[in-house]
Amino acid sequence: MPWFIIILILILSNVGTGYLLFRGDASSDDIRSGKTAIVNGSMKTGSMPIEKISDSTSTIYEGYYKETKLEKIDSDLNSDNIKTGVTIFGISGNANIIDSSSGNVDASADDLLIGKKAWVSGQLIVGTGKAFERYIDNGDGTITDNHIGLTWLKTGNCFDAQNWKTTLQFTQNLKNGDCGLTDKSQSGEWRLPTKYEWQIMSNQIYKNSAHSDWRDQFTDIQSTKYWVSSPFTLNETNGLAVATRNGLISVQNKTTKQYILPVRRSH
Repeated sequence: MPWFIIILILILSNVGTGYLLFRGDASSDDIRSGKTAIVNGSMKTGSMPIEKISDSTSTIYEGYYKETKLEKIDSDLNSDNIKTGVTIFGISGNANIIDSSSGNVDASADDLLIGKKAWVSGQLIVGTGKAFERYIDNGDGTITDNHIGLTWLKTGNCFDAQNWKTTLQFTQNLKNGDCGLTDKSQSGEWRLPTKYEWQIMSNQIYKNSAHSDWRDQFTDIQSTKYWVSSPFTLNETNGLAVATRNGLISVQNKTTKQYILPVRRSH
């Protein structure tokens, strides 16, 4: 029996039921482009656009889409580009991808062994090993001794030999711009080294591995005596001086002239 006769019979036998065959609320925009449908007795041709997701934009336009995988559209959507602990569209992050910008990440290249690598605040740094060296030339007229945390004046003969009183004045007044200093130090920051500090530096047990003698770090160190801040306890007319040749401490009258090598705490 032809289909139109069946429809006619249904209409005549049950108007309500037959009428349902011609009811609907879809518009052309609700039907995929190029497809047709009967809605309320009228033929509708679809105008819904057939869209395609692109890796060049994050905007998703309204339309009809076929099933696909997002990682096929944009190959950058993969675990190597997602940090650990994060899942995006079902793809879990790589355990090797971490957030290195958080926490106490303050290491510099100087804090790593030479040639060793580390990521700090999102940046790859290669170690220079300077923090592991005994003496560091700061390039500003100073030498830092990492073992005892002192910064020394690099030049050993800026003031020539001076008596005790003049030595104290010169040391107290030493500042940025004097004796080749560009370290931004101010008057009052410098002082004479103690007996202990002199002995630690001149003791060959503590020498820098790259040099045979501590004096190699400095310029114009005199092979004679330098004033020491530690007092001579027996009287106030004498002071102490250290011999740079062997590190021996001797008693010197404060009117005599000895050389000066000031120090300050490392900034």
